[in-house]
Amino acid sequence: MGCLMEARHVDIELLGEEIFFKIFGPGTVFFNLWRENIVAQAVSLYRAVNSGRYHSTDAAVPGVPPYDADQINKWLVHLQLQENANINILRKRGIIFDNLRYETMVKNREATLELFFSRLNINNKSETINALVANELQKVGDYWNEETEQRFRAERAESIAKFEASRLVRELSPKDISV
Repeated sequence: MGCLMEARHVDIELLGEEIFFKIFGPGTVFFNLWRENIVAQAVSLYRAVNSGRYHSTDAAVPGVPPYDADQINKWLVHLQLQENANINILRKRGIIFDNLRYETMVKNREATLELFFSRLNINNKSETINALVANELQKVGDYWNEETEQRFRAERAESIAKFEASRLVRELSPKDISV
């Protein structure tokens, strides 16, 4: 049976690249999860850091932070550096990986779980998939996220275009999950 964990390049560097890849050697299945809409991710991260709420809970959605294009841009750059570093470490070691787009995965969680179960050689019992899918998370994002993203895109269109062109993920063929 396989195991699924998130390990970003920064986590690998903390442990030590040689040690990490010695522990997770041949036979390890690697996935690269990325966001198509990295601007929306930067807006969400900006809001999460400012509110202290990163994922849904039973609590009410916290208030919205003031619009700050420079801070959103800071998170955009941070996300791109992380994304490119993840790809670079896999490429450097010649690791073959499944390149999975977040937006595609959330459209069809059943297909996502089946893909993971298949790649990890786990018997995919339908009740397991149904139980995992039934545990619905609520989005923290709302109208504020959408309006903030639109405003940021309008104000920073030229820099976003240059930024998008420098994303290494654009050089890869995303392995989309059938929806």
